[in-house]
Amino acid sequence: MLQPANFSMMELIFQEDKEQEIISYPIPRSITNEIVIGVNEIRKSGYFGEILLQETSGDYVSTWFKQYNIIRDTSLQYTSEQPLLSLQINRHIPYMLSINGMENITFLEEQYNLLYLPHIDIKSVLKQGVYNTTEVHYELGYLQKWHEHIPLLDKLLKSIEKNIPAKLTKENSNATSQMLHILHEMENCTFVNDLRIMYMEAKALELLSLCLHKASNSVQTGSMETLKPNQIEKLHYAKAYLSQHIDSPVSINEVARKVGMNDYMLKRGFKQLFGIAMYDYLIEIRMEESRKLLLDSELHISEVAYKMGYSSISNFSTAFKKRYGYSPSAFKKKK
Repeated sequence: MLQPANFSMMELIFQEDKEQEIISYPIPRSITNEIVIGVNEIRKSGYFGEILLQETSGDYVSTWFKQYNIIRDTSLQYTSEQPLLSLQINRHIPYMLSINGMENITFLEEQYNLLYLPHIDIKSVLKQGVYNTTEVHYELGYLQKWHEHIPLLDKLLKSIEKNIPAKLTKENSNATSQMLHILHEMENCTFVNDLRIMYMEAKALELLSLCLHKASNSVQTGSMETLKPNQIEKLHYAKAYLSQHIDSPVSINEVARKVGMNDYMLKRGFKQLFGIAMYDYLIEIRMEESRKLLLDSELHISEVAYKMGYSSISNFSTAFKKRYGYSPSAFKKKK
Protein backbone atom coordinates (compact mmCIF):
# COMPACT_ATOMS: atom_id res chain seq x y z
CA MET A 1 0.00 0.00 0.00
CA LEU A 2 1.29 3.46 -0.87
CA GLN A 3 2.28 5.67 2.01
CA PRO A 4 1.97 9.46 1.97
CA ALA A 5 5.12 11.32 1.03
CA ASN A 6 7.46 12.07 3.93
CA PHE A 7 7.92 15.51 5.41
CA SER A 8 11.39 16.99 4.90
CA MET A 9 13.14 20.29 4.42
CA MET A 10 14.61 21.71 1.23
CA GLU A 11 17.25 24.44 1.26
CA LEU A 12 17.73 26.89 -1.60
CA ILE A 13 21.12 28.57 -1.37
CA PHE A 14 21.76 31.65 -3.52
CA GLN A 15 25.40 32.68 -3.58
CA GLU A 16 27.67 35.23 -5.26
CA ASP A 17 31.18 35.78 -3.92
CA LYS A 18 30.69 36.49 -0.20
CA GLU A 19 26.95 37.13 -0.41
CA GLN A 20 24.61 34.30 0.45
CA GLU A 21 20.86 33.83 0.93
CA ILE A 22 19.43 30.58 2.33
CA ILE A 23 15.72 29.77 2.01
CA SER A 24 14.35 26.70 3.80
CA TYR A 25 10.96 25.19 3.07
CA PRO A 26 9.27 21.81 3.51
CA ILE A 27 8.83 19.42 0.58
CA PRO A 28 6.08 18.55 0.29
CA ARG A 29 4.18 20.82 2.63
CA SER A 30 2.41 19.16 5.56
CA ILE A 31 -1.22 18.46 4.68
CA THR A 32 -3.89 20.54 6.36
CA ASN A 33 -7.61 20.95 5.85
CA GLU A 34 -7.15 24.58 4.89
CA ILE A 35 -5.09 24.50 1.72
CA VAL A 36 -6.22 27.50 -0.30
CA ILE A 37 -4.78 29.49 -3.17
CA GLY A 38 -1.97 31.69 -1.95
CA VAL A 39 -1.35 29.95 1.38
CA ASN A 40 1.29 27.51 0.13
CA GLU A 41 3.40 30.27 -1.30
CA ILE A 42 6.92 31.52 -0.68
CA ARG A 43 8.15 34.93 -1.83
CA LYS A 44 11.69 36.11 -1.28
CA SER A 45 13.79 38.98 -2.57
CA GLY A 46 17.49 39.62 -2.17
CA TYR A 47 20.64 40.67 -3.97
CA PHE A 48 19.88 37.98 -6.61
CA GLY A 49 16.42 39.33 -7.47
CA GLU A 50 13.08 37.77 -6.56
CA ILE A 51 11.64 34.26 -6.35
CA LEU A 52 8.08 32.99 -6.15
CA LEU A 53 7.30 29.37 -5.20
CA GLN A 54 3.71 28.10 -5.27
CA GLU A 55 2.83 24.59 -4.15
CA THR A 56 -0.14 22.28 -3.86
CA SER A 57 0.46 19.04 -1.97
CA GLY A 58 -1.69 15.92 -1.74
CA ASP A 59 -1.02 12.50 -0.29
CA TYR A 60 1.03 11.20 -3.22
CA VAL A 61 1.74 14.21 -5.45
CA SER A 62 3.19 17.65 -4.80
CA THR A 63 3.18 20.28 -7.57
CA TRP A 64 5.45 23.32 -7.54
CA PHE A 65 5.33 26.34 -9.83
CA LYS A 66 8.59 28.25 -9.54
CA GLN A 67 9.59 31.64 -10.88
CA TYR A 68 13.06 33.12 -10.48
CA ASN A 69 13.53 36.76 -11.50
CA ILE A 70 17.33 36.95 -11.52
CA ILE A 71 18.90 40.40 -11.80
CA ARG A 72 22.57 39.34 -11.56
CA ASP A 73 24.43 36.10 -12.29
CA THR A 74 23.87 33.83 -9.30
CA SER A 75 24.88 30.34 -8.18
CA LEU A 76 21.95 28.32 -6.90
CA GLN A 77 22.06 25.10 -4.89
CA TYR A 78 19.19 22.81 -3.80
CA THR A 79 19.88 20.46 -0.93
CA SER A 80 17.75 17.95 0.96
CA GLU A 81 18.16 14.49 2.48
CA GLN A 82 14.78 13.37 1.12
CA PRO A 83 14.72 11.13 -1.99
CA LEU A 84 12.84 12.70 -4.85
CA LEU A 85 10.97 11.40 -7.91
CA SER A 86 10.34 14.58 -9.85
CA LEU A 87 9.02 15.53 -13.27
CA GLN A 88 11.08 18.61 -14.15
CA ILE A 89 9.58 20.87 -16.82
CA ASN A 90 11.30 24.01 -18.09
CA ARG A 91 8.87 26.61 -19.37
CA HIS A 92 11.18 29.21 -20.90
CA ILE A 93 14.86 30.19 -20.50
CA PRO A 94 17.32 27.27 -20.86
CA TYR A 95 19.33 26.28 -17.79
CA MET A 96 21.71 23.52 -16.73
CA LEU A 97 21.55 21.37 -13.60
CA SER A 98 24.67 19.85 -12.10
CA ILE A 99 23.48 16.84 -10.07
CA ASN A 100 25.67 14.86 -7.70
CA GLY A 101 26.16 11.35 -9.14
CA MET A 102 24.73 12.21 -12.57
CA GLU A 103 25.93 13.97 -15.72
CA ASN A 104 24.90 17.59 -16.18
CA ILE A 105 21.42 18.08 -17.61
CA THR A 106 20.52 21.05 -19.82
CA PHE A 107 16.84 21.86 -20.12
CA LEU A 108 15.95 23.86 -23.22
CA GLU A 109 12.64 25.71 -23.55
CA GLU A 110 9.62 23.43 -22.90
CA GLN A 111 11.76 20.35 -22.28
CA TYR A 112 11.16 17.86 -19.48
CA ASN A 113 12.44 14.67 -17.89
CA LEU A 114 11.50 12.44 -14.97
CA LEU A 115 14.34 12.26 -12.43
CA TYR A 116 15.00 10.10 -9.41
CA LEU A 117 17.42 11.47 -6.81
CA PRO A 118 18.22 9.45 -3.64
CA HIS A 119 19.04 12.78 -2.03
CA ILE A 120 18.99 16.27 -3.44
CA ASP A 121 22.26 18.01 -4.22
CA ILE A 122 21.69 20.15 -7.31
CA LYS A 123 23.70 23.15 -8.46
CA SER A 124 22.98 25.64 -11.20
CA VAL A 125 24.22 29.02 -12.39
CA LEU A 126 21.42 31.36 -13.40
CA LYS A 127 22.11 34.28 -15.70
CA GLN A 128 20.02 37.43 -15.66
CA GLY A 129 16.45 36.71 -16.73
CA VAL A 130 13.08 35.33 -15.65
CA TYR A 131 13.02 31.53 -15.23
CA ASN A 132 9.75 29.61 -15.03
CA THR A 133 9.74 25.93 -14.14
CA THR A 134 7.22 23.36 -13.00
CA GLU A 135 8.15 20.43 -10.76
CA VAL A 136 5.78 17.56 -10.01
CA HIS A 137 6.98 15.34 -7.17
CA TYR A 138 5.49 11.84 -7.06
CA GLU A 139 5.43 9.39 -4.16
CA LEU A 140 8.21 6.86 -4.78
CA GLY A 141 5.97 3.82 -4.66
CA TYR A 142 3.48 5.10 -7.22
CA LEU A 143 5.37 3.87 -10.29
CA GLN A 144 5.85 0.39 -8.82
CA LYS A 145 2.19 -0.53 -9.32
CA TRP A 146 2.59 0.01 -13.09
CA HIS A 147 5.84 -1.94 -13.41
CA GLU A 148 4.34 -4.98 -15.16
CA HIS A 149 2.35 -2.86 -17.62
CA ILE A 150 5.00 -0.32 -18.64
CA PRO A 151 8.36 -2.01 -19.48
CA LEU A 152 9.93 1.41 -20.00
CA LEU A 153 9.95 1.83 -16.21
CA ASP A 154 12.32 -1.13 -15.60
CA LYS A 155 15.55 0.84 -15.67
CA LEU A 156 14.21 3.70 -13.56
CA LEU A 157 12.68 1.38 -10.96
CA LYS A 158 15.90 -0.63 -10.66
CA SER A 159 17.76 2.62 -10.00
CA ILE A 160 15.23 3.49 -7.29
CA GLU A 161 15.72 0.05 -5.71
CA LYS A 162 19.51 0.50 -5.77
CA ASN A 163 19.18 4.08 -4.54
CA ILE A 164 21.17 5.64 -7.36
CA PRO A 165 20.25 8.77 -9.37
CA ALA A 166 18.55 8.19 -12.72
CA LYS A 167 16.33 9.73 -15.36
CA LEU A 168 13.50 8.26 -17.42
CA THR A 169 15.08 8.95 -20.83
CA LYS A 170 18.69 9.61 -21.78
CA GLU A 171 17.74 12.79 -23.62
CA ASN A 172 15.19 15.32 -22.42
CA SER A 173 11.86 15.27 -24.23
CA ASN A 174 9.92 18.20 -25.63
CA ALA A 175 6.52 18.96 -24.15
CA THR A 176 3.59 18.47 -26.50
CA SER A 177 0.81 21.03 -26.84
CA GLN A 178 -1.44 18.69 -24.83
CA MET A 179 1.07 18.67 -21.95
CA LEU A 180 1.41 22.45 -22.05
CA HIS A 181 -2.37 22.76 -22.01
CA ILE A 182 -2.53 20.62 -18.87
CA LEU A 183 0.10 22.82 -17.21
CA HIS A 184 -1.95 25.89 -18.13
CA GLU A 185 -5.03 24.31 -16.54
CA MET A 186 -3.08 23.50 -13.38
CA GLU A 187 -1.67 27.01 -13.10
CA ASN A 188 -5.13 28.52 -13.48
CA CYS A 189 -6.99 26.12 -11.17
CA THR A 190 -9.54 28.04 -9.08
CA PHE A 191 -10.63 25.18 -6.80
CA VAL A 192 -9.75 25.40 -3.11
CA ASN A 193 -9.24 22.99 -0.21
CA ASP A 194 -9.77 19.28 -0.96
CA LEU A 195 -11.16 19.90 -4.46
CA ARG A 196 -7.96 21.70 -5.41
CA ILE A 197 -5.85 18.80 -4.15
CA MET A 198 -8.01 16.29 -6.03
CA TYR A 199 -7.86 18.32 -9.25
CA MET A 200 -4.10 18.89 -9.11
CA GLU A 201 -3.38 15.23 -8.36
CA ALA A 202 -5.55 14.13 -11.29
CA LYS A 203 -3.80 16.53 -13.66
CA ALA A 204 -0.37 15.53 -12.35
CA LEU A 205 -1.11 11.86 -13.05
CA GLU A 206 -2.51 12.73 -16.49
CA LEU A 207 0.73 14.59 -17.19
CA LEU A 208 2.81 11.62 -16.08
CA SER A 209 0.83 9.21 -18.26
CA LEU A 210 1.43 11.41 -21.33
CA CYS A 211 5.16 11.56 -20.57
CA LEU A 212 5.37 7.78 -20.26
CA HIS A 213 3.29 7.30 -23.41
CA LYS A 214 5.55 9.59 -25.44
CA ALA A 215 8.71 7.92 -24.13
CA SER A 216 7.31 4.44 -24.85
CA ASN A 217 6.41 5.41 -28.41
CA SER A 218 9.88 6.85 -28.99
CA VAL A 219 11.52 3.63 -27.80
CA GLN A 220 9.23 1.39 -29.87
CA THR A 221 9.72 3.37 -33.08
CA GLY A 222 13.38 4.11 -32.48
CA SER A 223 12.64 7.79 -33.01
CA MET A 224 14.26 9.35 -29.96
CA GLU A 225 14.66 13.07 -30.61
CA THR A 226 17.85 14.17 -32.34
CA LEU A 227 16.93 17.78 -33.04
CA LYS A 228 19.81 20.22 -32.66
CA PRO A 229 19.50 23.29 -30.43
CA ASN A 230 19.41 25.69 -33.42
CA GLN A 231 16.64 23.59 -35.02
CA ILE A 232 14.65 23.64 -31.78
CA GLU A 233 15.04 27.42 -31.63
CA LYS A 234 13.74 27.78 -35.19
CA LEU A 235 10.79 25.49 -34.47
CA HIS A 236 9.83 27.55 -31.42
CA TYR A 237 9.99 30.62 -33.66
CA ALA A 238 7.68 28.85 -36.13
CA LYS A 239 5.25 28.06 -33.31
CA ALA A 240 5.28 31.69 -32.15
CA TYR A 241 4.76 32.88 -35.74
CA LEU A 242 1.68 30.69 -36.10
CA SER A 243 0.30 32.02 -32.80
CA GLN A 244 0.74 35.59 -34.03
CA HIS A 245 -1.10 34.88 -37.30
CA ILE A 246 -4.17 32.95 -36.21
CA ASP A 247 -6.40 35.49 -37.98
CA SER A 248 -4.93 35.01 -41.45
CA PRO A 249 -4.08 32.12 -43.80
CA VAL A 250 -0.52 30.90 -43.26
CA SER A 251 1.25 28.49 -45.61
CA ILE A 252 4.02 26.09 -44.67
CA ASN A 253 6.23 27.69 -47.33
CA GLU A 254 5.76 31.09 -45.71
CA VAL A 255 6.67 29.81 -42.25
CA ALA A 256 9.63 27.85 -43.64
CA ARG A 257 11.05 31.01 -45.24
CA LYS A 258 10.56 32.98 -42.03
CA VAL A 259 12.44 30.49 -39.84
CA GLY A 260 15.06 29.38 -42.38
CA MET A 261 14.15 25.70 -42.72
CA ASN A 262 13.03 23.58 -45.65
CA ASP A 263 9.39 22.46 -45.77
CA TYR A 264 10.09 18.82 -44.98
CA MET A 265 12.26 19.49 -41.93
CA LEU A 266 9.81 22.11 -40.67
CA LYS A 267 6.84 19.73 -40.80
CA ARG A 268 8.79 16.74 -39.46
CA GLY A 269 10.54 18.74 -36.74
CA PHE A 270 7.37 20.52 -35.63
CA LYS A 271 5.50 17.23 -35.16
CA GLN A 272 8.49 15.69 -33.38
CA LEU A 273 9.06 18.65 -31.05
CA PHE A 274 5.48 19.58 -30.18
CA GLY A 275 3.65 16.29 -30.74
CA ILE A 276 1.18 17.82 -33.18
CA ALA A 277 1.18 18.65 -36.90
CA MET A 278 1.51 22.34 -37.80
CA TYR A 279 -1.92 22.49 -39.43
CA ASP A 280 -3.56 20.79 -36.44
CA TYR A 281 -1.78 23.17 -34.06
CA LEU A 282 -3.04 26.19 -35.98
CA ILE A 283 -6.61 24.86 -35.79
CA GLU A 284 -6.17 24.16 -32.07
CA ILE A 285 -5.04 27.69 -31.18
CA ARG A 286 -7.72 29.21 -33.41
CA MET A 287 -10.39 27.18 -31.66
CA GLU A 288 -9.09 28.12 -28.22
CA GLU A 289 -9.06 31.81 -29.11
CA SER A 290 -12.55 31.45 -30.62
CA ARG A 291 -13.82 29.90 -27.41
CA LYS A 292 -12.43 32.82 -25.39
CA LEU A 293 -14.00 35.39 -27.74
CA LEU A 294 -17.38 33.68 -27.63
CA LEU A 295 -17.16 33.45 -23.85
CA ASP A 296 -15.79 36.87 -22.97
CA SER A 297 -17.04 39.20 -25.70
CA GLU A 298 -20.29 40.21 -27.33
CA LEU A 299 -19.05 39.44 -30.82
CA HIS A 300 -21.41 37.57 -33.11
CA ILE A 301 -20.38 34.13 -34.34
CA SER A 302 -19.76 35.49 -37.84
CA GLU A 303 -17.43 38.15 -36.41
CA VAL A 304 -15.46 35.57 -34.44
CA ALA A 305 -15.21 33.34 -37.51
CA TYR A 306 -13.88 36.27 -39.56
CA LYS A 307 -11.33 37.23 -36.87
CA MET A 308 -10.03 33.66 -36.88
CA GLY A 309 -9.43 33.71 -40.61
CA TYR A 310 -12.54 31.75 -41.68
CA SER A 311 -14.38 33.05 -44.75
CA SER A 312 -17.19 30.52 -44.19
CA ILE A 313 -19.26 30.40 -40.99
CA SER A 314 -20.14 26.80 -41.86
CA ASN A 315 -16.46 25.76 -41.92
CA PHE A 316 -15.86 27.59 -38.64
CA SER A 317 -18.86 25.92 -36.97
CA THR A 318 -17.75 22.48 -38.19
CA ALA A 319 -14.23 22.97 -36.81
CA PHE A 320 -15.54 24.32 -33.50
CA LYS A 321 -17.97 21.43 -33.01
CA LYS A 322 -15.26 18.90 -33.84
CA ARG A 323 -13.00 20.47 -31.19
CA TYR A 324 -15.53 21.01 -28.38
CA GLY A 325 -18.45 18.72 -29.15
CA TYR A 326 -21.04 21.44 -29.67
CA SER A 327 -21.65 24.29 -32.10
CA PRO A 328 -20.65 27.93 -31.48
CA SER A 329 -24.30 28.92 -31.13
CA ALA A 330 -24.91 26.21 -28.52
CA PHE A 331 -21.79 27.37 -26.66
CA LYS A 332 -22.96 30.99 -26.57
CA LYS A 333 -26.30 29.90 -25.13
CA LYS A 334 -24.55 27.94 -22.37
CA LYS A 335 -22.27 30.75 -21.17
